Amino acid sequence: MTKKHFLLLALLLFTFSAPLFGWTVLSPALRGWNQSPLTFQVNYANCPITQDELNSALDAALELWNNIPGSSLVLARGSSTTTVAAFMADTATDTPVILCDPQMSTNLGTDSNFIPGATMRVAGSSNITYGGILLNAEAGKSSQIANLTPLELEIVMAHEMGHVLGLGHSSIESALMYYSIGDKSELLIGEDDRDGVRFLYPANEFSGGLYGCSSVHVHAHSPPTQSVLYSVFFFLFLGLLPRLSRKLFPRLFPA
Repeated sequence: MTKKHFLLLALLLFTFSAPLFGWTVLSPALRGWNQSPLTFQVNYANCPITQDELNSALDAALELWNNIPGSSLVLARGSSTTTVAAFMADTATDTPVILCDPQMSTNLGTDSNFIPGATMRVAGSSNITYGGILLNAEAGKSSQIANLTPLELEIVMAHEMGHVLGLGHSSIESALMYYSIGDKSELLIGEDDRDGVRFLYPANEFSGGLYGCSSVHVHAHSPPTQSVLYSVFFFLFLGLLPRLSRKLFPRLFPA
């Protein structure tokens, strides 16, 4: 096997097996909300489901986003009297807000028949300061939230919450922020979602007053991260690649 063949195979292997990162942000000019905890205010008016049903889905979504190692994000739930009209007019004073919209097609400017929830009006200067979620409460629409299963409502809530936090869609199909929920059978947050949140809401290591090496623990052993393990196995495989290639393809890679 020539050196040229070896380098070509190594490059192809690394290209097609390297981890993919698909998260995006809603705007490169905006970072996350500068509030902690960040409280999602809910107005239950016009909702075609009970308050308990809506709270159950919301709490599941909050718990999902609240458990991201390496992130400073802390979310909570509150109540609001803000109307859809006030929110769409950019006059709401308690955002981020969650509203049930009985005229969703009108407010979206498109048919809401296949849109159970939508994130709207996310704006700010350097940090996000305004935004919220409209849930489909429009009569006669197949995606009205009353027609969703509890799991589907949880996934929709968590997905739209990710947009309000500043995340765009992911190209990774297993990610919560993938554009479609059609194939999801569990409420899960993927590593790609976590990476995006850590970018927008990085943990503040300096908040505790111990910096760098002054806070190292000598007996706490953590398992290697996925990226470290990947690198180890990748280079071990590279070491075996010449011998393996000669055995599998002796004509292409003569000794």
